[in-house]
Order: sequence, then structure tokens, then C-alpha cells
Amino acid sequence: MLALERFHINQAPHVRFTLAARGGARVTLERKIIDTVDVDPFGGASVQCPVVTLRFKIAHHELTERFATAWNNLDSWGVAQLWTPDGHVAHEDGVVERGRMAINQARATMFARREYRWSRHDLSAGELTFAGPDVAIATGRWSLVNVRVPGREYPDSMGLAAFTFRKTPDEGWLFLALQYVERERGLPPPMTHVQGIDRR
Repeated sequence: MLALERFHINQAPHVRFTLAARGGARVTLERKIIDTVDVDPFGGASVQCPVVTLRFKIAHHELTERFATAWNNLDSWGVAQLWTPDGHVAHEDGVVERGRMAINQARATMFARREYRWSRHDLSAGELTFAGPDVAIATGRWSLVNVRVPGREYPDSMGLAAFTFRKTPDEGWLFLALQYVERERGLPPPMTHVQGIDRR
């Protein structure tokens, strides 16, 4: 049975509980109680249980949606801000963009090129595995479409990716790392084939 520890923060009722994550790791969570319900699990006396909100899946899906929106708007800083200050993007050729400034520089250079002005880049992360209360990992996919210049179209690209997310005190869940793992077809992942950028 799940052990619950009730307490108050600024007179608001909260509950602390521990969940077992995949791989045996244990995650302790603290959440504000938003309601209570009477549960009768065994046909006997009912038990009053707290209702809390868990936003893990919502948070990382919102993050990938914000990434797509920033990309579609050619907003390089909007993309970079979705990473933690020490976050990074790793490409399949071994190149790594470390930190928000490097991520911003790389995207700004790409967005200035004609062939990427109509491009669409989507990320899709699958089921999360929690390595702790503030760190989650997932595998997923990436796609890059509509890369073209007048008179020429590049093939649409897609592949596999690995994600690490971190919950920050001030900005909520952000990307800590994105690893383009494998290209299934089309061009290499974004930036791999754009030269002249310092991505160390």
C-alpha cells in the first residue's frame, strides 16, 4: 500500500509519497492536495484519499510542442531557452552544442539560410523513466521536413532520439540533453551538415 505523509505549506495541505520508477529507482514526490475522495477498496470501511495533480507527461509533451512552435517561427532563442543553461544537443557525427548560447547560435545560423525558412522540425518523446524526482529520460523520434531552396527540394528526414529532462526551480521542466541517435532516412539531423559553426 502506498504510504502517504501529510503536511502543510503556508497552511495549504500537501502530501508526500514515494513511487517505484522503472529500473528500481524510487522517486519521492510532494504535491498540494486539491481534493479528497472516499475510497472503499476492500468492501469495508471507506478511506479518505487525497487527490493531487501529476504533470510529468504533460510537461514533456508541452516542451516538445513549444520546440516545434519556436522552430516554425524561426525563433532561435525560443528554441535555446527550452534547454537548461548547462544543457546540450548532441549530433550523430559527434558534434555537441553545449549551453544555451551555442544552441542559439547554431539555430540562428540555420534559420538565416534560405533552405530552412520553411522547414518544420518535430520531436516526439515516449514514455518517461524517472532517474530521480527532478530528472527523467525517454527515447523518441525526430523529423525534419520542408527543407528546400527554389528549384530544389531535400528529402524529408526522420530518425531516433534520446531525451533527458530536468525540472528546474524557476522554469519547470526543460531539456537537459537531446541526442540524435540514428537517422532512418533523408538528410542528417539538423546542423550536422551546416559548416562554419563553433559548437564546442
